[in-house]
Amino acid sequence: MKLSEIETHVVEGYSPDVVPRLYKLMKISGRKLSGGNCGMSAYAIYQFCKDRLKLTLRLGLISNGDHRQLCDISAQDGNVYHVFVQHGGQFYDETGSINSAYLTNLAKSQYQDSNPEFWHSIDPEKDTCINPIIRNDTDWDTSWQDFYRVLEKHFKVQ
Repeated sequence: MKLSEIETHVVEGYSPDVVPRLYKLMKISGRKLSGGNCGMSAYAIYQFCKDRLKLTLRLGLISNGDHRQLCDISAQDGNVYHVFVQHGGQFYDETGSINSAYLTNLAKSQYQDSNPEFWHSIDPEKDTCINPIIRNDTDWDTSWQDFYRVLEKHFKVQ
């Protein structure tokens, strides 16, 4: 996929199909994007869009507990269930466009938690604890830098 294919759809910092396209590119690598890697893959998309496409994305996550602040998740040994990308008011993960019902169902079916904590609009530039949360509180086996390199390899700038 060429950068120009995405750029033609970018209007004032928003492109409704850019995040699903980037997830699709990462699937080419054969690495799993969920099951612990959701945070690393989401962060790679965030960073790639910031660096290469000049798009402003945010991250979101669902977790257990009753944390007063996002950074309390690591401090209080919270469990992160899922990390996702937020773009233009829409949520995305490796399955495509998702919503709060999907996230609640995921927490209930995989973690028996019918009332998970829901965090959205996380700005990694300001909410600097998100990187340690992803690194320490998810069961990842592929770093965000590896996912980022996949995007660079398959997303050529003309």
